[in-house]
Amino acid sequence: MQKLMYKQQLKDDMKTLRDVGVKAGTKMMLMGSTVEQVMTTIAQPAPAAAAPPAEPASKGVDDAEAKQHQKIAKLGLPPNATPGDATNQVPIPTNTSIPGMYNGRCDKIRLQVKTGTNELQISSNAGSQTIAFAQIDDITTAPMPEYPGYVILTLQLGNHRQHLYYFPAQYVRNFKN
Repeated sequence: MQKLMYKQQLKDDMKTLRDVGVKAGTKMMLMGSTVEQVMTTIAQPAPAAAAPPAEPASKGVDDAEAKQHQKIAKLGLPPNATPGDATNQVPIPTNTSIPGMYNGRCDKIRLQVKTGTNELQISSNAGSQTIAFAQIDDITTAPMPEYPGYVILTLQLGNHRQHLYYFPAQYVRNFKN
């Protein structure tokens, strides 16, 4: 499975790159699954007919996510993390980066809230991803007991969840608004 990103995900597969405004020299990002991931999905047995319906992706944490959360918690607090404060709520900085977090792939990331364009930008050494506020269906948090003052911030983007680890707790309330 592949997704081509240009400012945001290109949703209409029938349009050409010219139709969506891509010009020579435009930076784009192609995101995709590895062959192993595709083969694992194909090799999984079909669910039994009598099995109860699965809960929607926005509910709870499955076993794979729980293991991922533990793996990233073992990495420890990134050295350049913004100091977390669970006892205070302050406005989230806009148009400046919040460094010192990890994404679900264990990449060090930084987050920037762009209020002028109503977007979030998540950047790492591998590249950056821009998410329009309108693409975010839900925002949830989970405490990181080993690190008071920090939470796992989860962005629900359609059927996909994006986890940001070591998000400073003092920004949670204002971030959700």
